[in-house]
Amino acid sequence: VCTGDSAFLLSVNEVKNDDSGVSAVLSKVAYYKNLDKTCVGITVRSWSNSDQFLSYMHAFAILINHYAPKGFIFFFMPQVTGPSSVEDDRIVSRKIYDIVEKSSKSSIFIVEEEMDIPNLFKIYAQMDYFIATRLHSLIFALLNGVPVIAIGYEPKTLGILKDLGLQSFVSDIKILTPRILHKSFENLMETSRGIFINARNNAIHQAEKNIDYILKVSKKYDYF
Repeated sequence: VCTGDSAFLLSVNEVKNDDSGVSAVLSKVAYYKNLDKTCVGITVRSWSNSDQFLSYMHAFAILINHYAPKGFIFFFMPQVTGPSSVEDDRIVSRKIYDIVEKSSKSSIFIVEEEMDIPNLFKIYAQMDYFIATRLHSLIFALLNGVPVIAIGYEPKTLGILKDLGLQSFVSDIKILTPRILHKSFENLMETSRGIFINARNNAIHQAEKNIDYILKVSKKYDYF
């Protein structure tokens, strides 16, 4: 049974303008796009298994080393910044930055300022591609029709993408290797953007149906 995540009901039209910090990032994106660069959004996270976490970080570093010379710019986004340092995505972003080749570092932009959902949403909309470890960054990218691959660390990620027919665009963080991430990203670039737009439309439709169902059940049993 397809159970659409309610986050898919966030409307692009409801995202208000907020210049607190987002303008600098959007200007940077526009600057690179004017230079015909390809902008890739990324969310990362820490992971408890040290060997798996090391492989995860090296997968990103090697991907960046490969595509940086080809005109790709990588934006590490702070989807989650706390409450503890363990959950601060910026720390992992810096660790990956530290292990990429020196020549690739200029192709990395780490967004250090905390961003609220509307601002993250606006920035994600400007990406050409997205690599999402955080589930809601996956959803925000899809809502903007941005081609996205996911690094799943919980069953829900695979479940959502499977429901949308996008199961080939998710990899398990526990077994992620440089080769797996590279092949996944290649597959992403070879896939029509329309596939993701259709998936977004289906996700929104399913989420709306779920809300309607909840309202009907609630009315039936006088929950409201």
